[in-house]
Parts: sequence; structure tokens; C-alpha cells
Amino acid sequence: AILMTILSLLLLTLSTASAGVPSICKGWPMANSSFVNSTGYLNPDLPELLQFLNGTKISKPGPNWDARRQEIKHLLQHYMYGTLPHEIPPLVHAATTPAPPSRRGGVTKQVELTFWALGTQNVSFKIELMHPSGQGPFPLFLTQTNHRRWAIKAVSRGYAACVYPGADVNDQTAGFKRAYPNATWGTILRRSWLASRSLDWLLEQSDLIDGSRVSIAGHSRNGKQAMLAAAFDSRVHSVVSSSSGSPGMTPYRATSAFTFAEGPGDAPADWWLPQLSCFKGHEHRLPIDSHGLLALIAPRHMLAATAWTDGCEPTWAVERAYKACLLYTSPSPRDS
Repeated sequence: AILMTILSLLLLTLSTASAGVPSICKGWPMANSSFVNSTGYLNPDLPELLQFLNGTKISKPGPNWDARRQEIKHLLQHYMYGTLPHEIPPLVHAATTPAPPSRRGGVTKQVELTFWALGTQNVSFKIELMHPSGQGPFPLFLTQTNHRRWAIKAVSRGYAACVYPGADVNDQTAGFKRAYPNATWGTILRRSWLASRSLDWLLEQSDLIDGSRVSIAGHSRNGKQAMLAAAFDSRVHSVVSSSSGSPGMTPYRATSAFTFAEGPGDAPADWWLPQLSCFKGHEHRLPIDSHGLLALIAPRHMLAATAWTDGCEPTWAVERAYKACLLYTSPSPRDS
């Protein structure tokens, strides 16, 4: 009876692991997938952040850290999130439309930003900018359309706030997707890029925006997006990521569908690089995990909000990612 139970569990595990495999990853077992094998990497624990892929170890701070940061950026894009465009398109026009006065006070305006992509076409999207009445510059708070209430609250506390269209209810990234067909970016990384392109204009408004105090926040998939924006854009000085799950605050090696969370291939297919699904059941072959985002954000400020009973974000996984990055600071006695 015990043997039959073990066999049943094994068959259930194999059938679950092989379910929903995208066509790009067909050809089980996955260990034979050329993309998975191409990593040449095997490590059940989180990859060392202060060690190059070739095994060379470095110290932090140290002269080789910038090179390792670039390698982490490359690995995250190549194996997980997809690649960004190879250019930052120039901002060619900003059309501002004032909004009617608000009963809450302050100033609100709609701004349409237009960029010249690859020197061939205009791509536009609209942001909403709010700020207190009175003299700036103000610290800047960035968030997505479905968190607009957060922006209103930020203005009441003395921030300028930008609401950009990087959300399910308002996603204006399609133009950039068409303009850069060679970028393999998934939806979440592409939305985070809108935050950066919004900053291109916002930071030009030096009388209004304090460019030395820029923060971004998001919840769930937008929490992942906020982390990506901060990781790939050093102009963001602080990030609040709420319940970001995987691959955000929770690395794939420490979570899966079996922890009521997400492993590779469990999220919508367009969120990440499609080939990421090939690592389902082979997470130990990933040469980087999402704790690499924390490495790129450090030493800037970050607040990760997670609930003890949050089903999509096991607290043990969050702790694993956090402790993997303690090497950037002096651990407190409780962390030793």
C-alpha cells in the first residue's frame, strides 16, 4: 500500500509538471531541452550574487561589481524576463492638457508623450501628473493606473505623483512592442519600461520634480513591475513592492504551484520570456533567479510588503531572497 501511494504521488507529480508545456518547450524530458541545457548550470540553491557565471568570485564593494551587475542584467533578460530594446528612443513631443480643479486641491494634468522609435516611427502614450499647489520641486511617486488612489494619497502627503499606463486596465505598451520586434520582452518588463520613459519627461521638469527623490510602487504583478523598473533604471531611488510573488520577491527555487504560488510556466504566457516555461521542474538549471533584482536595486531603498498568510508569496521564499542579499549590508544581530 505504501509503495502504491508513492508511485501514485510520483505519477501525479510528473503529470502536473508536464501539463501546460508550451510548444516551444516540447520534447520531454525537459532536461533534454536545448535551451535548458544551454545554461550548463546546476545549483539547487540560489545562485551566488557575488560570483560570475564562470565561477570567479568578487567582493562588494569591489572593482568587478559593475561587470557582475551587467552580467546579472543579461542573465535576467536572456533567461527570464525577455530583452529590452537596444536604444532609448528620444522624446520628441509632450502635449499637456490641464484637468479641471479637484475638490481635493492640487494640480492635475494629462500629458501625452511621443517618442521617435528606431528613427522610423512615433510611439505615444499618456500619463497623468498630479502635484500639490505651491512651490516645487516635489519628490516623485510613480504607480500604475489601477493604483491611482495611491497617487492621490501621495499628493496629499506632499509628493508629485505620476500615474502611467502599465496595468491590465490600461496598457499602452502596444506601440513599443510593434516598434521593437527584436526585443523579446514580456508584458511585465515592457510595462516597467513605460515608467522609465515617463521619467524621461518628468525629470526635465526640474522646477516641479525633485530628481533625487524618485519612488515607484505596485502590488502583485505591478509589484513585480515596480521591482523591474527599479532594477533596470538607476534613476529610481526607492521601490515599494507589495505581494509581488514569483519571479519577484519569491525566487522560483523557493516556490512553485505546490506552495500555492507560481513556478515557471504557471503565469500567463505573455508575462515573461516564453522559454522560461522550459525550466518548470528544472529551476536548478537557471543561472540566475529573481533575487538578482534585489542585487540590481541595492544599495537603493526597497520595501517588500508581504503577508504571513499570503498564498501567492510564501514568507520563507521571501526570507531566502532577502537573506541572499544581506551581503550588501551589515546584518543586524537578529539576522546572524
